Amino acid sequence: DEPKLLTKTSANRRGGGVLAENDTVHYCWLDRRHEKWRFNIEDPDVGNFEVAYCRRKDSDSAWRKDVILSKGLLFSYWPSMSVEGDRIVVVWQSEESNQPGHSSDIYYATSKDGGKTWAKPLKVTNQAKDGFTSERPQVALQNGIIHLFYTQGKWDRNSQVWNQGGWPVYYQQRPFPE
Repeated sequence: DEPKLLTKTSANRRGGGVLAENDTVHYCWLDRRHEKWRFNIEDPDVGNFEVAYCRRKDSDSAWRKDVILSKGLLFSYWPSMSVEGDRIVVVWQSEESNQPGHSSDIYYATSKDGGKTWAKPLKVTNQAKDGFTSERPQVALQNGIIHLFYTQGKWDRNSQVWNQGGWPVYYQQRPFPE
């Protein structure tokens, strides 16, 4: 079988994944088709990535049309996905502002029909406005409960960013919306 093109606009870094459930393969990734760059001396390699999703059933001849889940949010990173039957949850970190900096919040979107339709993204954290960064989210969906994990802290702009120590990991759970 010849390889088939899935997307030409993958950002190819900072998260994403593939999962199979029953007869369906689900794929989420960072997409750069609407990429906008901003000037940022602290992090010059920052583009406006979006979180994309698509699926394929074993019986399908091709992948379904992809969907941008983070539409309207700026600078999304680190998508993670979990699937339970027809229920899907995709979580990511995103910035709402075009201002340089590292402050971001965690968002997620859900589908209860196997990825055919998606609910509007919901914000999990709300501390970017106070200078906190919530990042690198992970998600597990089990028995109709969404389990969310993420790190959160404040960047010390006066020290080398990567040498300031670790941040705590936070956990939240909530029922999958019906």
